[in-house]
Amino acid sequence: MRDEKYFVLHAPRQTGKTSALLALAEVLNERGYHCVYVTVETARTARDDVPRAMRVVLAALAEAADAALGDRFLGEEWPDLLAMGASGSPFNIAAASLRLGDFSRQETLALLGQHTAETGQPFTPEALEAVWTQTRGQPWLVNALACGACFENTALREDRARPVTAAAVAAAREDLIVERVTHLDYLADKLREERVRRVIEPLLTGSDRHAFSGRDVGYARDLGLIARDAPVRIANPIYAEVLPRELAWVAQETLDLSPRRYVKADGSLDAALLLGEFQGFFRRHSEHWRDRFAYAEAWPQLLLQAYLQRVVNGGGRIEREYALGSGRVDLLIVWPLAERVQEVECKVVRERDGLARTIDEGVEQTARYVERCAAEAGRLVVIDCRENRSWEEKLFHQRRSGGAAPVDVWGM
Repeated sequence: MRDEKYFVLHAPRQTGKTSALLALAEVLNERGYHCVYVTVETARTARDDVPRAMRVVLAALAEAADAALGDRFLGEEWPDLLAMGASGSPFNIAAASLRLGDFSRQETLALLGQHTAETGQPFTPEALEAVWTQTRGQPWLVNALACGACFENTALREDRARPVTAAAVAAAREDLIVERVTHLDYLADKLREERVRRVIEPLLTGSDRHAFSGRDVGYARDLGLIARDAPVRIANPIYAEVLPRELAWVAQETLDLSPRRYVKADGSLDAALLLGEFQGFFRRHSEHWRDRFAYAEAWPQLLLQAYLQRVVNGGGRIEREYALGSGRVDLLIVWPLAERVQEVECKVVRERDGLARTIDEGVEQTARYVERCAAEAGRLVVIDCRENRSWEEKLFHQRRSGGAAPVDVWGM
């Protein structure tokens, strides 16, 4: 500003751009500048009529300056300024592009500490860790998650002596995802863009092959979809949950399934029945669904997730883990009955790998994940997308030794 240069401030929606600019205006006015915050979106209606657009912009500036600062200079002079045309340096273009960053871990905990200081309501250490882990400091998510846990939760809102727990944070997280709030809905809408698809699709499949460019990655980072540092990965666990749910939402909502059918007499989830019936469903309907997913390479994984989500929504939750080059998608089914956990891993058979190698690698990976997550059982779903394979070859169910717990392998 001292050099009279323009600059651009950009960040994903609802991350604090307006708040930052309002604070900047306040600081500048204290230092002797005349600064106002103005939105000029209405100038878009002028389209190619540049003089009209300039009149809209200058009129907005003049009105704001008069209202906020009592400064009528622009209102009196802008017609003459417009008539004079452009002036100043031909190099007076955007000299800097600034991006609002995410909160650090320390900043996230400090923000939560402000709630404790104002209300006396503490967060348990596990709750603090959950907020940071789930949001990775994304400003809107931090605020929304804390608001949901502290103010939407009736028990915690009415009794400030009761601490905010990790369970309350988990419930607030699920509410955010299920309600498809504006911020998350906006990000989901961006998934339709081709340059975003090139980045996100190989993440969803775990593929080590991709066609995205550095510009594609930069754009996805500016949207806040992927992390700011390497390796390329989804920015935070909440986004990692939202993105596949959004891509599989139509399938999930149109599947005619009764969740109660898959609940045993003791209240536990019958994962064997669930995957067995998905195997039959996949044989009957895979050709129908293959062409209905916008992310063509990820359609098998998305269809499986839609099927599982439709059932698990009846009482549990699914936690997802996927990464570029991992070759798999890990789904952790958490059922509320004594927090029983079952792991489902999905791998797609490719020509270069073959079925036997895919199964062997999948069983080993599933067994490791079962041990790491303390799951009671492991399930491996192997989807054979190779051409010229009959259903008799592709459909099978076998139990393999997997270390601490056996691994059931379902082929389709």
